[in-house]
Amino acid sequence: GRAAVASGVSILDLARLHHDILVEVLTDTRPDEIAEVATAASEFFVEVLSTFDMAQRVFLDRAGG
Repeated sequence: GRAAVASGVSILDLARLHHDILVEVLTDTRPDEIAEVATAASEFFVEVLSTFDMAQRVFLDRAGG
């Protein structure tokens, strides 16, 4: 997340990349493991998005203050 923010990757690009990789991983995932992989991917994505959220909050605080 930090590297994406620092390099200027947009949140939409990040979402597309995450989706593309998840689809690729799921095609090689056993059916009984799909729920576990999807849950892990979701938790990972939330962690990555938290960096964007923190950066946005800092920006909004500085712009409003």
